[in-house]
Amino acid sequence: MLFKSITKHKEIEQAHVCFGFEGMAIDDKRIPSLMVLNSALGSGMSSRLFQEIREKRGLAYSVFSYHSAYMDSGVFGIYAGTNKEQLQLLEETVIATIDDIVENGLTEKEFNNKKEQLKGNLVLGSESTSSRMTRNGRNELLLKKHRTLDELIQEIDAVTPSMTQEVIEHIFTGKYSKAVIMSDSK
Repeated sequence: MLFKSITKHKEIEQAHVCFGFEGMAIDDKRIPSLMVLNSALGSGMSSRLFQEIREKRGLAYSVFSYHSAYMDSGVFGIYAGTNKEQLQLLEETVIATIDDIVENGLTEKEFNNKKEQLKGNLVLGSESTSSRMTRNGRNELLLKKHRTLDELIQEIDAVTPSMTQEVIEHIFTGKYSKAVIMSDSK
């Protein structure tokens, strides 16, 4: 259910829309399940949002989901940039995609593929000094502990479809907000 919507007008070419849902705090034990959900819904070219909005319908060049976790809360967001004329259809498609994932969950293949993709991304990310140091700094500042790559992979391996469905229902059955920035001109 839409809680709050705000639209700002600026002289820009594209319309930008961002949906915000209640996320989770950084130390929430459901974060690995949330990572699987995010990967399936809006992270990368094989995600549902990318396939439905960009590939199938051509409604946006950029569309993705993300989660930002803080000490006591978090936000799960969905962003897309489109032209003003397609904004309504894009918004309807985002909501329909969310409704489908709430009602039907992730397919077994999608669930398994996204877990493997997440683990691969963790391994690749650990090879970059910048990524490793960013993760270490965030862990030190917010969690006061460091988990090894093996521990992170074990957490992802432990995620079950029912755990991910619980996260889907937690995030998407509550209220959400929407922010739009677009041009006034026709």
